[in-house]
Amino acid sequence: MNIIYVRRVDEAGGFAEHGKNQFQSHFVVKTDSVACTRSQILLCGLLPVYGGPHPENTLARCCKVDAQRHRDNPLLWNVTVEWNTDMLSRRDPADDQKQPDLRRAKWSANFVNLPLSRFTDLKGVTLMDKAGNLFDPVPDVPIVGDQITIRRYEASCDRAWQRTFANTANSDAWMGNEAGEALMLDIKVDEEYTQGAYWFVTVYEILIKPKIKVTLPIKGKSQTLGGWDPEYVLNAGPKCLVGDGVGNVTLKTPNDDFYDGRPVLLTQSGFQIERDKTTGAYKDDPYFLEFTLKNTAAFSDLDLIPPSGWIGA
Repeated sequence: MNIIYVRRVDEAGGFAEHGKNQFQSHFVVKTDSVACTRSQILLCGLLPVYGGPHPENTLARCCKVDAQRHRDNPLLWNVTVEWNTDMLSRRDPADDQKQPDLRRAKWSANFVNLPLSRFTDLKGVTLMDKAGNLFDPVPDVPIVGDQITIRRYEASCDRAWQRTFANTANSDAWMGNEAGEALMLDIKVDEEYTQGAYWFVTVYEILIKPKIKVTLPIKGKSQTLGGWDPEYVLNAGPKCLVGDGVGNVTLKTPNDDFYDGRPVLLTQSGFQIERDKTTGAYKDDPYFLEFTLKNTAAFSDLDLIPPSGWIGA
């Protein structure tokens, strides 16, 4: 089978909604045999190929190549070729022709406010009432987190292995975030049939909560808060340690009636933070204890590589 000629008979193009440019061309292909198949026409090498750029606008990619045998002359084929470009998505149609697990993963992100208890506002002003009492409970001054969603095709689905990442914090640096700042919220899997086989569309949902240094209100010391591992809990409770002056320590309810049944701020040793009897000012900083409440895993093992130009959170 030989191609005698390929002729472009007409073409059109213009603008559509959402900034889309679209083009269309029609070709006539003549062969020397009625045994020629549609696949042989499409792959003859003389026609535009799916995913290829338009000669006048390289942002417009070929999204359709359709060949139909002429009903009155079996040696002729009518071929319709379409190109378009969507100014909003810039999606490359050629990517759809790749094996699914070799296609570009789709990344998306949105900012979320995450609560963070601390004793000063964003200007460093101590959060206390006019009598000098720190607020109870400690107010939340939110920080901005980044929720990242990654969707990609995978050839297999090992849920037991994926479970080792569920509700875990990153044990290694990931996407510019230090260990403990990224949390795997969920790994969703949906089976999809494409290119003659079943593939697993896997969606990773990750929430970034940055760690920050905050200034403690009394002595100006700093402490790191935020992140997911470790988690920080205010060192306070309904009782405190009380010494008798000769080395004996017992657990008692604070003498200050103001704290009756309510948490009292504790020193790192578990004693009540004392207050100046004249001014009422606290003599020491409140303190956040560190606890490991999340399992950790190496996110680098997931091979989640961001697209070109994406800069980590």
